[in-house]
Amino acid sequence: MKKILSLILLLSIVFSFVSCDNEESKSKKTSASKKSSNSDEKNFVTPEFLTDADWGYYDSEISEKINISFYEDGTFFYCCDCGEPVGDSDIYDRYSYNEQKNEIILYACEGSDLYVPVVYCDEFCLVLEIYGEIVDFENYNMKVFEETEQTKPFLEDHLASITILEYDIENGIITAAPANYDADAKKSFEDKITQLYTVEEPQINYLTVTVENDVQTELIYAKVAEEDYQYIGEYYDVARIKFNADHKIESILFYGYTQIYTKEEDEDVKG
Repeated sequence: MKKILSLILLLSIVFSFVSCDNEESKSKKTSASKKSSNSDEKNFVTPEFLTDADWGYYDSEISEKINISFYEDGTFFYCCDCGEPVGDSDIYDRYSYNEQKNEIILYACEGSDLYVPVVYCDEFCLVLEIYGEIVDFENYNMKVFEETEQTKPFLEDHLASITILEYDIENGIITAAPANYDADAKKSFEDKITQLYTVEEPQINYLTVTVENDVQTELIYAKVAEEDYQYIGEYYDVARIKFNADHKIESILFYGYTQIYTKEEDEDVKG
């Protein structure tokens, strides 16, 4: 009887060790799977259009520039010049770009990640849908337009700059290129031409600034007459645009400078 009990006890110990080994093996596999998943998340896609720019906009309410910064190592910051984060953006410290969905993924230190659609982007402007709002950022390394205290109120809501090549009014489609589009070098812009959509009746205005001998003499802000829509893409081409929540253009502002120099200045320059 004692031999039988000893044998039963021995078998129980053996089964106990086998069970522990299996649990430990499962635990190691689960741990390895988690580590693999985390490693995949750290394969950040950091395209040059995000990293090679100084993206920001001026917030007139706090009189400071707001910066959104994407770095090659996958780090991310969204804050004002003073360092104060915008909203709860400080909980997101890494990012990656999903080219197929054209969106930026902001990885959270805790909680859920944030998915940020890219509405429009070229080397001059970046338009994002972030925190449920459409936000326009300018590339401060390559600012297109000169601004003055007089023009700033008209321009601050239209930061995205484009060249309109064609406007299909009936279907609400704009064929657009970057603001520095050069028709004489159109081949170099072929991969940068895109189609954007407008609301049914977008606001279309123009802002013209006359500068004489480096002094602003006149500023005209007016609505483009409907009979002149046929000239959009020809006489009216360089514009600043504003998107709505559906990523459609709701407002177009054509903007340009007219420089005037006196004959005496011309002669001075020649001399």
